[in-house]
Amino acid sequence: MTRPAAEIDERLVTQAGYAQAGYVLTGEPKLLDARIKPAHAFDLANGKLGAIELVARVAGASVARATLLDLATDLTNQTNRMASVTAGLNWWPVQNIRISVNGVREQYVGGVLFLPGGSRRHHLYGVLGRFQVDF
Repeated sequence: MTRPAAEIDERLVTQAGYAQAGYVLTGEPKLLDARIKPAHAFDLANGKLGAIELVARVAGASVARATLLDLATDLTNQTNRMASVTAGLNWWPVQNIRISVNGVREQYVGGVLFLPGGSRRHHLYGVLGRFQVDF
């Protein structure tokens, strides 16, 4: 049952957070939010690979269910809570180029229906790639 519009607090309280970690497999120092400077730039002829970083992140978010229901949001086929886990590699052949590959697993509490008449999905998986030139 929804409340009269005059009584509804339309601020949508959202709680979210994440934690991430990384480890540079090739030993270079990594400053917070800074690019890695490879100790040895990529040079295949001499066996130099640049820098390789292993990364992981967990994240989650929750939107106030009661407020969504007060706003007449149909949560039958949707959810107000999700989480994700990401793991991947960053390759820095030189200081200003990064190539990343990440695997992602998303989890939807209670499941989500993506297409009318489709099946409810509780998990989705994906692979993300990125090529970045930084100046």
